[in-house]
Amino acid sequence: YLGLGLFVAGFLVLGIADELIGAATGSLILGIGAAFVVTTNLAMLAGSGLPGDEMSSRMTMLQMSTPMGQFLGLVAVAALLFAGVSFSGVFLAMAGVSILGLVVTAATNGPAVRRALRHARELEADGLEPNEADAPPTTLGSVLWSSFGLVLLVVFLSMVAHGALESQYPNLMQNVFSIDGELAAVAGAAAVALSLPFYPVVGRWIQRAPYKHLLLTAIAGRAAAGLGLWFVAGIVGLPVWVPLAIYGVVMLMVPFGDVSQALLAASSSPIGPASGQGALGFALAAAGVVGAGVTGWAADSFGYVSLGIVAAAVAGGAIVLGVFIPAYRAGSG
Repeated sequence: YLGLGLFVAGFLVLGIADELIGAATGSLILGIGAAFVVTTNLAMLAGSGLPGDEMSSRMTMLQMSTPMGQFLGLVAVAALLFAGVSFSGVFLAMAGVSILGLVVTAATNGPAVRRALRHARELEADGLEPNEADAPPTTLGSVLWSSFGLVLLVVFLSMVAHGALESQYPNLMQNVFSIDGELAAVAGAAAVALSLPFYPVVGRWIQRAPYKHLLLTAIAGRAAAGLGLWFVAGIVGLPVWVPLAIYGVVMLMVPFGDVSQALLAASSSPIGPASGQGALGFALAAAGVVGAGVTGWAADSFGYVSLGIVAAAVAGGAIVLGVFIPAYRAGSG
């Protein structure tokens, strides 16, 4: 509720404010709201007490909702702008969508609340406090110096590499490959849409394979895409679909990373599954900040062509560390 409420407030500020400080404030509110929504949803599912197989299946569906919403949002915004609606009007329309989300949540969350209460009563009957089925270590160092800390580090590096390619995507396409911004935007939306069918594939895979295999697949795909973009950057007369297709690989790897990193955090967390999702959310947010900073520095210092090799190098380090993650899998804990 709080996250959706922040969405409403953020979009209203963006729709009403016409100065930079207002835009910055609205964006900040939206960012905090997104952190609440994403982390809370994952934490509630991770702490629901569902069996491993069902947890994996539902986590896949939950993670699939994010890119599906992004794609539908892109389509809705494009339609509104095409119809002549101003940016302020678009933001106000998104505030209305957020209010609808609050209404739908209030009308449909009854079964989830009852299941969570039932799970809490079961833990209490076993002599355990809710979310304390595993005794948490007493220090931050002991938490980080564990397989859970390794998962967070690998996810952090993976998302830094992803951010190096995603945050500067329009500039990379335009300044290196001379691809029109509108074409790049359409290709980006298409890449998100094409990633959606991969979620059921991921859902079937995680029933049989260790979660880290999916994460390593995602990281390897990002490393390959980074190397590919760096390699083709110097080829003259290259068809535009080549770099766009290589970038599409980056987005096609999102389902593998989204699902596997959430399940790994839930499986390896020594501080409880819900708190583990909060730590995962912090690692993702920190990776976004660091990735944007590293990307900006690399682009200014060595040019946009360097972004591919930077992403590949960081992803390569993540792969080396990721090999040492224990083989958590569905039904193993």
